[in-house]
Amino acid sequence: MATSMEQMQQGERFTMLDPPSLPIKPDFPNRMKFCGMGILAGLGLGCLVVFLFEFFDDRMHGEKELKALLPINVMAEIPEIETPLDQDKKKRQLVQGWAMAVIIVLIIAAGSTFSYMRG
Repeated sequence: MATSMEQMQQGERFTMLDPPSLPIKPDFPNRMKFCGMGILAGLGLGCLVVFLFEFFDDRMHGEKELKALLPINVMAEIPEIETPLDQDKKKRQLVQGWAMAVIIVLIIAAGSTFSYMRG
């Protein structure tokens, strides 16, 4: 571009006083803003799903709910019988659930950090 301007000006020199510079960080997309909005949207959607599952759950979980439903007194209630195998299964499911939650949080944090450091 400088050469063609010099030829058109026929002998005058073209010098660049202030060379263009690249921006330090991009103006768009703001990765931290998108990560924050994604986390908030995910939490909101998760809470909505849990609320809907609980709202539409029509099972009875105790004597109080049965008394509220029926106008007569409850004569007997059959308790849930848990074997040691059932208790172990519940403990294992609880540990697996918490482990999965921790893994997901770590993956989200690592992804956000990587995205922030890269951008």
